Amino acid sequence: MNTAQLKLSGDMQKDAKAFNQAIIDAAKVSIPRGYRKNYKPYWTPALEKLHNDLGVLKVKLIQEPSDAIEPKPFLKGRN
Repeated sequence: MNTAQLKLSGDMQKDAKAFNQAIIDAAKVSIPRGYRKNYKPYWTPALEKLHNDLGVLKVKLIQEPSDAIEPKPFLKGRN
């Protein structure tokens, strides 16, 4: 929809409401929606794969802690 398609009634309140609704409708059509709460235009399928792989590795590390991962020296000194 463009502004030429708006039907203006001459009543400022009704016209403002119609204009606002046109903006909302245009946003619903043009703004991508998905499972991500905050869409990021630079997000690519490659980044999605890396993000998913990271999640899998985090779960694996929690389920199967590895002795190969040494604690950081600065964390040892606090205890």
